[in-house]
Amino acid sequence: MLYVNALHDIVTIIPKKYSVPWFLWDFLFHRSQKRYKECIDIVHQFSENIIRDRLSEDAETLENNTDLPFSELHDSEVRRKNMDSLGLLMKKLRKDDLQNNVDALVFAGHDTTYAALSWAIQLLGEHTDVQEKVYEEMVQIFDGSNRSPTKQDLLEMKYLERVIKETLRLYPSGPTVGRKTRKDIQIGEYTIPAGASIWIEIYFIHRNPKYYPHPEEFNPDNFLPERVRDRHPYAYLPFSAGPRNCLGQRYAIMELKAVLSSIVRNFKIRSLKETKDLNPLMGLTITPHGGVNIELTLRDNNKENKFTEN
Repeated sequence: MLYVNALHDIVTIIPKKYSVPWFLWDFLFHRSQKRYKECIDIVHQFSENIIRDRLSEDAETLENNTDLPFSELHDSEVRRKNMDSLGLLMKKLRKDDLQNNVDALVFAGHDTTYAALSWAIQLLGEHTDVQEKVYEEMVQIFDGSNRSPTKQDLLEMKYLERVIKETLRLYPSGPTVGRKTRKDIQIGEYTIPAGASIWIEIYFIHRNPKYYPHPEEFNPDNFLPERVRDRHPYAYLPFSAGPRNCLGQRYAIMELKAVLSSIVRNFKIRSLKETKDLNPLMGLTITPHGGVNIELTLRDNNKENKFTEN
């Protein structure tokens, strides 16, 4: 919980620094800044432990693999090759570089995934027709089996993928992204000078009626192949774009598919509040203020068992 609380405080403190005018003065920001530094230390300690434990674990496994059965020797050899690659990587990267990358992967995938799942569950619970289409897709893919999804199963979830993409259009986990110009840029009569800091408001780009005829409506068909084909590539930026886009975007989509498919296969979702009544909380991520309020009903023979979650 210490790590989770630290992450929560970081994503709360950072937007304050740039959105509350008087916090631009460091002497007024002092108390929050002190807590921010404490949180950063906690996050760094967590990632340092991950790196140390993994290196120690792999080294110990390789030392004790002489008596492995034949079926496990291949896996051991693969891990040895991975360790050799890691050794080369460690020679190229400083400790701080490796730790920063681990911090980024863990941190970037925490609140963003939570936010996307919250909005997706809320929207599915409100739009039961869409939810049932997702369920029908699951029935076709799994044919009554209770097995966990394979990679191929996840790739076949085309309609669920459209649901996820539409969720991220309406409520991008990262509603704003920052960039700095390398050279002067001319846009109409305006010149943006080199070195300028720019905030790109993804939340509003995704609501451009030029590309989305009814931008406030939840409609997974916005991501039918024929509609995507004719759309400007930068009209949809849930993972940013260009050379500094999100490295984990494919993993994020797969993760969301795995979780949402499991929920829909086992439960019917009913939202107890309309999405329009939820207050989006803008920060490093965009989350429903106070969370979502839903009712889950077990499918099939357990229809009367209900669970209410906040």
